[in-house]
Amino acid sequence: MKRNVILVFALLFGTITVSAQTIQEAAEKFNTANESYKAKDFVAALPLYEETMAICTSIGEEGAELGKKVSKLIPQTMINIGKGYIKEKNNDGAIEMLLKAVAKATEYGETKSEKIANNLISNIYLAKAGTEYSADKYAETIELCNTAISYNSASAKAYLYKALSYSALNNDEELDAAIRNTVVYGEKTNDDKTVANAKNTGSTYYVNKAQQSITAKDYTSAITSLDKALALIPNDETACYYKATCYNALKQYNDVIAIIPVIAEIPIENNDMRCGLYLEAARAYEALADNVNACQYYNKAAENKTFAEEANYKIKEVLKCN
Repeated sequence: MKRNVILVFALLFGTITVSAQTIQEAAEKFNTANESYKAKDFVAALPLYEETMAICTSIGEEGAELGKKVSKLIPQTMINIGKGYIKEKNNDGAIEMLLKAVAKATEYGETKSEKIANNLISNIYLAKAGTEYSADKYAETIELCNTAISYNSASAKAYLYKALSYSALNNDEELDAAIRNTVVYGEKTNDDKTVANAKNTGSTYYVNKAQQSITAKDYTSAITSLDKALALIPNDETACYYKATCYNALKQYNDVIAIIPVIAEIPIENNDMRCGLYLEAARAYEALADNVNACQYYNKAAENKTFAEEANYKIKEVLKCN
């Protein structure tokens, strides 16, 4: 019996000794890893942190406190390695390492690191999308943007590239959706430049589409397109001008006149468009036999050489304006 008790104490003492040695070993590896991390040698630090975590896991509760510290540092170290690959333009290597960072961050419940890694992956695919867009490869651009969005659903720039691509592909429905998403996520992050680019993309697209409809004398379709343009950039001079042109062509003169109060609110950026609006207003008033207002707006239109010939003819030969 006495012999058995001695044996138990010997075994217990041996276990404590091994455990202490193991904790010490983990601490030594952790400190060495920290030195490498501080020196920005993340490639050297990572395996040491991983070895430290393996030891902490194997000894259970005694390694829990140190393991918690290491669980934060492993995904952070992987992220820093990934950033290094990005600087070296090794995107494939970066994605591989950042995906490992995501997996580890998820495993350890490190949501902040998980988000950072996902955003970096998203940005890599976004950069690839930009390259494809510059090469007029719109389908490839959209596919890469969708991948970028799968890692960061709030990427306003990814939605912008989609909008630009769908504009080039003349896909109204997808263009509208991409612009809406760009605006929503751009405004959430105060990315005013991206929001403005999206609105300008849509406005330009629909004004151009309206011009094509006007050429085909399909004025109703043109007005529909111009309303979409004006929903993105209210009171845009060019869109207002073409809309007034369409209403005059459809003999909807009161609708032309309804645009006149809008004219006063628009800062003059394009004198041709502004005077074009004046000319359309004058035509509408003339059609309604309101010569006083017609003369007023023909005089305004005559200030621009593009419209001066018609305006002066109306002033001098037709309406005999004072």
